[in-house]
Amino acid sequence: MKKVCMALLALLFFPSQNSWSQNDGYKSDYRNDSVRVKPAKWHDLKDEFQIGGEDGFDSREYWNLSNGRGRVQATHTNVDTLYVHSGETINLHLQDRLYSGSSKEYSVRTYQRWYDFRRLASFETAQGTKDWNYKDLLIPTGRTGYRFQNGYVGSPLTGTGNNQVLDNMLFHYPTADEFAQMFPGNTDSELDNIYYLIACDVSGYNDYTPQYEKETSKTSSFQKNGFWEPTLSHRFIYYISEVDGDVHTSYVRRWKEGIDNGRLTSSDERSNAYLEESEISFPAVRRATYTKELVSLQKEARGYAIPNVKNDNMNVALNVEVVDNSAGISLLKSSISGENTVIQFNYPSGDKVEDGSKASIIVYKQIDGKRYNIARYKLSFQTEGQLLSQSELEENQEEGKEFYFRSPAYLKDNYELLTELNFDYDTRVASELYNNQKYYPFPQNWDVCSYAFYDGSYQHGDFRGGKG
Repeated sequence: MKKVCMALLALLFFPSQNSWSQNDGYKSDYRNDSVRVKPAKWHDLKDEFQIGGEDGFDSREYWNLSNGRGRVQATHTNVDTLYVHSGETINLHLQDRLYSGSSKEYSVRTYQRWYDFRRLASFETAQGTKDWNYKDLLIPTGRTGYRFQNGYVGSPLTGTGNNQVLDNMLFHYPTADEFAQMFPGNTDSELDNIYYLIACDVSGYNDYTPQYEKETSKTSSFQKNGFWEPTLSHRFIYYISEVDGDVHTSYVRRWKEGIDNGRLTSSDERSNAYLEESEISFPAVRRATYTKELVSLQKEARGYAIPNVKNDNMNVALNVEVVDNSAGISLLKSSISGENTVIQFNYPSGDKVEDGSKASIIVYKQIDGKRYNIARYKLSFQTEGQLLSQSELEENQEEGKEFYFRSPAYLKDNYELLTELNFDYDTRVASELYNNQKYYPFPQNWDVCSYAFYDGSYQHGDFRGGKG
């Protein structure tokens, strides 16, 4: 009996390292329900009204598939890539926001669902850890969403005002030890802690019905109709991958090779290398506008983790410099950080540089006195590349004119058109459906672009996303 008591006392005073409590960031009213997916309403409209047959919308592409786990509504998709260190916590923001003073306005106020795109599920864990005592790897900040079997829903359950959108989330990337503790005995090949695909389906439409009905879907209820998703405006996917340990992604291999041979850590512009290299032509004469000239990183500034570098983290800003600068351009800022991707620069006074002049914009990270080369943009400035006004284009339609080589006639006679993309549309088709000639009611093919699509149905009542 004494031995049993001693064993119980030992358990009381020395609890298991796996017994951390879990905070729940979601309401559980619908935890046993699943959001039901469907094709976008434009497929039903095509079938019903038989209009717009010559446009670029592929009415047969109803679904996107996810690793054989199921299907999701086909929609325009934007993918952001972030490389991080395990153990870091990443703040994720919806990009459909317009700042108006200190407030934010959204165009996707009627629906948001966050979920694991690899498994079409939530990120619920079996237990918490010392550094992450939450029930899920993905939690909301600022407001509370609703837990479903296949993700977390904000609007319409949280309301459809600008301040009710489930727009900010925190994602914790587990260390190897945390992962083993959170998912004990895991055998799911799509849950491997090598990378995560965090999706958010967003919408400004309100057709919470299995099929679209022009006069009734606009007054439907998400809860009462059985949790049917609406037509999506678009989908965000955040590809987040760790860089430490035995990870062998191409990104990690490139860094390890470049660090070993010294080319990605050298400051010698004659022989070094950068993770991203671009050569871009700019006009020698700049047309004055409200927009500065710019180049852009391929990822957010915080998303360039360096493999196995101890003091590297998402908060380390990237340095930006101009070298080999015969053009005389200047940077607006000497660093870039956080979610930012854009690097802006000024032309010299007069908005004009010498034809053929050059400059290079370089981006690198400095950690404990060591340099890591991120991106280099080699810029060349050409007179022939300057933008032409409509009147200048009309003045250069004849052979012998300075910019005749830019005219449509010259291009047609001297080049072969391989592909084109335009947003022209038949106003008769636009008028037919919603009596609104300003907007064409069917989107481009899903893989054409990543922009959200608006079909002009606000006055009809189908769209209630607001502006943003």
